Amino acid sequence: MRKFVEEEVRTRLQGMAPLARGTVALCAALRLLPAIRFGDPVRAGSIPRVVAELSSRLVTAITSTEVDTGELRTVSDLAGRLVGELPTADSALCDEDAYLDDACICFIYAAQSMVSPESDDALNALTTAYNAVDQWAIREIGGNVIDEGAILSSPVVQSELDRQSQDISLLEAGASTERRQLVISRAREHLAIPVQVKRVQ
Repeated sequence: MRKFVEEEVRTRLQGMAPLARGTVALCAALRLLPAIRFGDPVRAGSIPRVVAELSSRLVTAITSTEVDTGELRTVSDLAGRLVGELPTADSALCDEDAYLDDACICFIYAAQSMVSPESDDALNALTTAYNAVDQWAIREIGGNVIDEGAILSSPVVQSELDRQSQDISLLEAGASTERRQLVISRAREHLAIPVQVKRVQ
């Protein structure tokens, strides 16, 4: 059974090329992308549109054969706009809103990992994605006592940890344009949060 061990993940990420780290971060964000649509549409406001553009720009930047500094500036601007769009910390959160926030924060970290590749932003993206599925498992299991073993063994948690490790392994072996495109394509095919999460009516 996999566990999220921050120092081990950090060490593996630090040994990777900057574009590889950015790809891993983006993959974690892409798996959370459907969560953007789970929250209250009024509260979400323009967030889904901003995230859609940011996601598209990040994919373009990461899968290009050469890094476009102009594209990175646009990515940075969009990430800053997304930060400004997020509700304040004292806003009332329902379960779905929490996933929306996690997904947005994951995209912000993915963007920052491209703009400042020497930072811990890729690690922060993976941590955010792990925390999102961890919280999903807690809510799904329910009860008054948190069973850490049951949470960690949740298929949703184990699936996300597996995919994070697989992404890193694939890119440790080489971070060519084709390999980055393959890893991103795989991420788009899998959801971190199951679609049966209740929607706000």
